[in-house]
Amino acid sequence: MACDCARQVAIAALAFVACIGIGAQTPHPAPTFRSEIDLVQIPVRVLDARGEFVGGLTQSDFQVFEGGQPQTVTAFSEIDIPFVPAGAAQPTMVSEVEEPIASSEVLHVEGRAYVFVLDNQNMPAAVALKTRHLMRRLIRDSFAANDVAALVLTGTGRGQSFTSSQRLLNEAIDRLMSDADPSDNSPDTVMQKIADTAQWMGNTITGRRKALVLITPSSICQLANTNLKNFSNCNDAARYALRITVRSDVSIYTIDPRGIAATHGSPAEFADRSERSTVVVRGPLDAARYLAEESGGFAVLNSNSLDTGFARVMRENSAYYLLGYYSTNTRADGEFRRHKIVVSGARVRVVYRNGYLARRQ
Repeated sequence: MACDCARQVAIAALAFVACIGIGAQTPHPAPTFRSEIDLVQIPVRVLDARGEFVGGLTQSDFQVFEGGQPQTVTAFSEIDIPFVPAGAAQPTMVSEVEEPIASSEVLHVEGRAYVFVLDNQNMPAAVALKTRHLMRRLIRDSFAANDVAALVLTGTGRGQSFTSSQRLLNEAIDRLMSDADPSDNSPDTVMQKIADTAQWMGNTITGRRKALVLITPSSICQLANTNLKNFSNCNDAARYALRITVRSDVSIYTIDPRGIAATHGSPAEFADRSERSTVVVRGPLDAARYLAEESGGFAVLNSNSLDTGFARVMRENSAYYLLGYYSTNTRADGEFRRHKIVVSGARVRVVYRNGYLARRQ
């Protein structure tokens, strides 16, 4: 890509944009437009008995149901991204130039797109040190030459705009410190930053599943029954962040950089179910875990297999199908709607997020 074009696709990681595409026009009685925000888009992984991705399927092999009602798939594509070793020349790579693009422009990515949200608002100094070591390994081992990534901090400090340069990413990682913003330590602020980041990713990256990798040692906050008195929770903020994340076709992957603590004592959760340890499990009221599981990602918690977990993140964002449909349920009630995807033919395991939050009036 020419130098001028390369400059145009570098993005300031905190300059969030808000452009929304418009879809097909509906007929009479009055001219109205169906926004792309109404399109339900689902990344789908189809796996065989060995856990390997099953490629070569067509749109007719998939059936989508929402609330038991069949839906018409209107968008379909198979994504299969090769892993280009670091150092390989890529003519379309994002350059190291750090000029923001206009809000009307988008980033065209040949490989995978990651945004690492480093939660230094909730990160002690010792954990920040472990996080720097973890991030350097992830960039070294699982970041390909055709990938792009950006770093966003929830506390204070300077992140990194989108780049394919391992050097720039490592320099940004080295700047990570335990720098909480003392002026605003509300969990809702962290949730808002996650929502803003997801919206920015959705508006600027097209044709790709988008991975928001949340590196945090904290649950951020706890979800709770809102009928309970005198209990502080962030239900509304978490649901808002999830709604924006799903609508932006972003999957959140939560990684706790602390690993296993010696005092923990129940089954672990991490990338591969075949490998389990004895640790405490952060429960379903953990907001950071909730965002990961409900957005179609997963949580790597209470585990020392952090590199293995990110290797799975890389696999999930390398080979998948992208399905889209307009729901027959047109109510703008903000409710959670479950969908089911069935693949005809051979026995396979179908992995996808199990629903979405409808838009509000």
